[in-house]
Amino acid sequence: MSTRSALTDDVHKSIQNTLGRNVKVSLKCMVCMETKPEKTENRVLAFSSCRLFILTAKVPTKVEETFHYMDLQAVESRNQNQVSENILQVLVKKLSVI
Repeated sequence: MSTRSALTDDVHKSIQNTLGRNVKVSLKCMVCMETKPEKTENRVLAFSSCRLFILTAKVPTKVEETFHYMDLQAVESRNQNQVSENILQVLVKKLSVI
């Protein structure tokens, strides 16, 4: 799973089953999420028309976080492949695009 296109058919089907058929996902992207300093885990970002879902990259897929786009207060990029999201000034996650 070293590239964005590395999402397997099993993961695609698991995401569709987890989110339901009514949720239309326009973009799915594999990322490395920094859980602790010097420790990262693979996650999938799924973008729908009004929500962002952070899902596990394993089968069965589980929704870890979900955000409405209006809840995002800031998205910043300090490095070329790193994004930090500040959601309601409570949740701070560092994501690296694979």
